[in-house]
Amino acid sequence: MTRRLAHSAALLLLALLLGLTSQSLAAARGQTRVGEAVVICSGDSFVTIELDARGNPVGPAHLCPDMVLAFFAAMDLPPVMLPQREGRTERAMLPPGRTAASQAAPAAKARAPPPVA
Repeated sequence: MTRRLAHSAALLLLALLLGLTSQSLAAARGQTRVGEAVVICSGDSFVTIELDARGNPVGPAHLCPDMVLAFFAAMDLPPVMLPQREGRTERAMLPPGRTAASQAAPAAKARAPPPVA
């Protein structure tokens, strides 16, 4: 009985932890930006400068640590391997002097619109 109670408590604690962390991540993603970004193109490169509400430059952007572990896990995945063709491929050829023929177009069978009641 005690083991079952501990298991239920652990499940409830993990569900609450997941709910709280997902809410904080959603709130962080949904916040509006305070300033704007100015992109300066020069030659073969560009520079992005973040500005605050008054137009003053602010420091460089930093990565949010919330999803860093998922990012690292995604970088460790092996590259996608496409399946290889099996068998051989041949081009369909007609005998010399023959041309491909298609079926005749179907006859039009239009009808009147339904009566208005």
